[in-house]
Amino acid sequence: LASNSFACQLRPALLRPGSRVTKRALVTPIGGGTGLAGATLGLVQPKKGVQSTFRRFQVTMTADGKSKRVVVWFRNDLRITDNYIVSGAADLVRKGSAQEVLPVYCFDPRHFGKTPWDSAKTGKYRAKFMLESVLDLKKQLRAVGSDLLIEMGKPEEVIPKIAPPGSKVLTQAEVCSEETSVERRLKRNLGPNSSLDLVWGSTLYHLEDLPYSSPTLQDMGNVFTPFRNKVESKCTVRKPVPAPKKGALPLASVDKLDFVPTLEHLGLTADEIAAVAAPHPNSVLDFKGGESVALARLKYYLWDTDLIANYFETRNGMLGGDYSTKFSPWLAHGCISPRTIHEELKKYEQQRTANKST
Repeated sequence: LASNSFACQLRPALLRPGSRVTKRALVTPIGGGTGLAGATLGLVQPKKGVQSTFRRFQVTMTADGKSKRVVVWFRNDLRITDNYIVSGAADLVRKGSAQEVLPVYCFDPRHFGKTPWDSAKTGKYRAKFMLESVLDLKKQLRAVGSDLLIEMGKPEEVIPKIAPPGSKVLTQAEVCSEETSVERRLKRNLGPNSSLDLVWGSTLYHLEDLPYSSPTLQDMGNVFTPFRNKVESKCTVRKPVPAPKKGALPLASVDKLDFVPTLEHLGLTADEIAAVAAPHPNSVLDFKGGESVALARLKYYLWDTDLIANYFETRNGMLGGDYSTKFSPWLAHGCISPRTIHEELKKYEQQRTANKST
């Protein structure tokens, strides 16, 4: 989906390694039967050494015995700024529909095994980037008076143990086969009166704002350029939602919030850990995961260097760290949202310059 416009870099990748997506997957409700292509989860064997943890939890209950807990399940949205599940949890607390919030991230052992072709499901450098992103998310949540429970295990097994009857689980909607398969399994395993709420939030334009028949999108077409032209002329990018204020996410009382996994917990060998201790010799940047690093890169590319002003001329370069934005790894893991980049770009055009590069 190549484009001559910088704006088109802002869409995060829909596909994850090993997953498949169809237009039907975009609109199939959770638990919606067999419409999706068969999940590939069963083909990946957990890597030896990947650890699993389950713990005891305390739960706030109402007088009628129902939980007032909201579980915020992070996946490919490792940020607190412009994250709809984070702002959604804060809104539930503000309205009195929830009393406590439990953010959680699960390192799924299936992501760190071998594919049927004996290749690594997640390579050592990506594993390091993921771990850095999760730990940065934990730091960001602590800064607003919350925290992140990090679990080693399958989400459909871990989350029901921390979501008692009556809980609400918020997570970003995904469209690929592996992610949607996990969603269906989790929904089946949740307790009575508990719900799994899928929130769209990964794309530059919101799914509901697309100028196509909803919810089937059957008239969307398969060619990118007409899609882009129609969307840009008829749609508006929603403004990013701010990070929660301190105290907006009252933390649930749980054990082991101090648990901090290492690459060894993810099953990396000593040789692999040593190999990623320094940047790859052919890497143009020392890519580190996390929302704070992503926002710093955005600031660098726009405000510190004005590199964006020459993007059209340099975007096809092959060497060096500055010929393009290099936002892709942070977008793919949700360390920054495309809407945040778009909003900052609009500010740049107002305050510095607007040209074909921007």
